Amino acid sequence: MSSKETKAEMNSTAAGSPAPGLEQDILNTYGPLIELGDLARLLHRNRNSIRNAVVKAEKCPDEAEGFKWALKLAENKFRIGRKIMFRTQAVVGLILSGEV
Repeated sequence: MSSKETKAEMNSTAAGSPAPGLEQDILNTYGPLIELGDLARLLHRNRNSIRNAVVKAEKCPDEAEGFKWALKLAENKFRIGRKIMFRTQAVVGLILSGEV
């Protein structure tokens, strides 16, 4: 990918139009639900910090001022057994909005 393509993608994403292949790529890679560990790798964050932010946003949504992204993740969180999973489309929406 050339630097011109990268700049064009960044400009289209910043302008609010979704990157055409991003959502489909993430859906193809992770499916409709994404596990906490996969989300951490995708966002380049520690899985415990994501888990703690989501739990805090669930318990005290009024205090989650700097963690609006965690509140949106909490709304799209599922537990399957002991696994914590999130709706992939919600994750893509957060990435494209620049909140994460």
